[in-house]
Amino acid sequence: MDKLDARRLIATLIRACSKLDQSISENLCFAKTLLKVNSCKPLLIAKSLLKVNKMEQYLTDFNSRLRKNWPGSLVKVDGINEPHAKEYLNKLVKIGKIERVSWGWYWVPARTRSVQDFLRRDRNFKVLANQTAASYWNHDFVHRDVYVVKVNDRSYAKALEIFASGKGWRIQSIYTDEQLKYVSINGLHIENMEQAIVNCLKSYAFVDAFAAMNVNRDRIKIGEVERRYYWERLPHSDVRIRSILAYAWARIAGGTPRRIADDYVRRNIDDALEKVVGVGQAD
Repeated sequence: MDKLDARRLIATLIRACSKLDQSISENLCFAKTLLKVNSCKPLLIAKSLLKVNKMEQYLTDFNSRLRKNWPGSLVKVDGINEPHAKEYLNKLVKIGKIERVSWGWYWVPARTRSVQDFLRRDRNFKVLANQTAASYWNHDFVHRDVYVVKVNDRSYAKALEIFASGKGWRIQSIYTDEQLKYVSINGLHIENMEQAIVNCLKSYAFVDAFAAMNVNRDRIKIGEVERRYYWERLPHSDVRIRSILAYAWARIAGGTPRRIADDYVRRNIDDALEKVVGVGQAD
């Protein structure tokens, strides 16, 4: 075997070591094999194997840092401030240490009991919103299996839905560049109550909204909410959000509401109120 063939053999073994994440002891076995080749110099072999072992050690340390800083979380290549992060992430995927989710996104495996457990572990910014947030404020009056989250990173929104689908979870990611108002409850960011109620109304999820109002009737400042959303209207209708809030609040509080002109909207509101507090208004 000439020197060129020896170098090719060494290069092949180095690539194999990198892919298989072989230990130092296994590399020493390769060294013994190479030493039997008369044209291979021991110094060259030693330098090559040291290079491989150094890469393996860094890969092991890199994996340890991932598991310490991102356990059970999705992680983006750009979010790791280390040289050659993409290269090492791909190597960890090949040896089964982490999972590739989508372009530029990976999952660092950890024991996850449920979708809520994952949402707590995942370090990327997100806010549970709309009906999902309302379920926290109305004590899960309406149980839904779909989790609605708002995020401020488009690529994360896509990666989150892909990952959830692979796990059999139903997560709807909504990208927004708005400043989100939320509170932290049990390790989760939850859209604040007033915003969740209004978003449910805009989605015609009247039961979710009215249940949240009913459960929190001693703490919600309905007058402030009405003023804040005075000019906003229900989609595909001329009915104002303020009018719906006032109507529902009067029914919940036992008062006499002003009539809502849109018969279709009013019937849906009354049906929802009947389910929440049993005070539906007959036509």
